[in-house]
Amino acid sequence: MLIAAALLSAGCGQKKKPPASVAPPEGVVVFERSGAVFVTVADGGGTPVRFARGTYPRWSPCGRRIAYVDGERIMVISLEGGDASCVATARAARAVSWDASGDKIYFTDGEEVKIADLVSGGVRPVISGYLVRELDGRRRGLLAVTLKRRGYHVYVFDLVRGIRRRIARGCSASLSPDARLVTVNGRHHRRLWFYDVGSGKRKGCIHSGGRFGFDNQFWSNDADWLAAVSDAPEGDVYLYKVSADGAFRLTHSGGCERADLYVYRGGDKVFSSGGDGYGL
Repeated sequence: MLIAAALLSAGCGQKKKPPASVAPPEGVVVFERSGAVFVTVADGGGTPVRFARGTYPRWSPCGRRIAYVDGERIMVISLEGGDASCVATARAARAVSWDASGDKIYFTDGEEVKIADLVSGGVRPVISGYLVRELDGRRRGLLAVTLKRRGYHVYVFDLVRGIRRRIARGCSASLSPDARLVTVNGRHHRRLWFYDVGSGKRKGCIHSGGRFGFDNQFWSNDADWLAAVSDAPEGDVYLYKVSADGAFRLTHSGGCERADLYVYRGGDKVFSSGGDGYGL
């Protein structure tokens, strides 16, 4: 695997300097700021567009829909227009993630993780008894989660086989597109570690850019790219290229959270933004 080879060759020593700037991918980014969901092009050439009131936005596998939390409601909105729809309700919602199929959404509700079927309208619990703060359901039946239990820990749940594995202490749980690697934000938020899902062994890391640490990392649909935000007081969106251990700073507004990048594949470009709004 190309990215695995790059990770193994990357230096993850304590004295690593911040990564150099890299050119951004062609794609689109969604993020949260001031209780609202914003969308913008990944190259920083457009004005971010406010799409909805809400938090914790995540791209669908096709990059055309966004799931997010609006109070007690789990919402979905399309880039192609129309009103947002409520697909489930929760008394204590926080995080959402699409199932790999694109027709189901995982979401947290207090000490449960539930799944909403967008076709049948059914909702059922899949994990109970854990305070899950972050989750990623990249592959059917496999969840990477950040649990709060005397600190933060990244776990992987195999829902099909009923297996739970603790990966490491830390946060920012997300899966590589092939679901072979899982992310864990290291101590002081200066390095993001990659662990093998099957063995639990470290495979490499990338480093934070700029003067601040980074947080809320989430792997894009492209194995070579992740999105993250810099720690306060900066709080801006950065896009990280894994193979280069390099970063591109996307926003300069501050106050950003929970960024998610969708990298265009072939001719599926669906969004452009500018000062006068957005176009498809």
